[in-house]
Amino acid sequence: MVEYVCDSCQNQICIDRCSRRAVVIPSKYIGRPQSEQEPDLLTGNEQSILKVGESVYQPPQHGWTHDLIERYVNAYDKRHLNGDAWDVYLGSHWCGSSEI
Repeated sequence: MVEYVCDSCQNQICIDRCSRRAVVIPSKYIGRPQSEQEPDLLTGNEQSILKVGESVYQPPQHGWTHDLIERYVNAYDKRHLNGDAWDVYLGSHWCGSSEI
């Protein structure tokens, strides 16, 4: 995920000369295979329920994709900054955590 930050901004409001820069925020979702040797947790689970922390999401009509799951996980992460630990499951497969 890419977020844009500015050292001159406070609460997204510029107080000086704006100098936004892109910062890559690591994802809490690790279900995407990083090499050909790793299994793809999504294969066969495209219609499984996604659980992110306490939130449960039904699969979309055309099934989950890694990009879509990552968006849900990143959105949940932004909303839940209270310090509580949470996990990500696709069906019964663990595929992420706030602890990553």
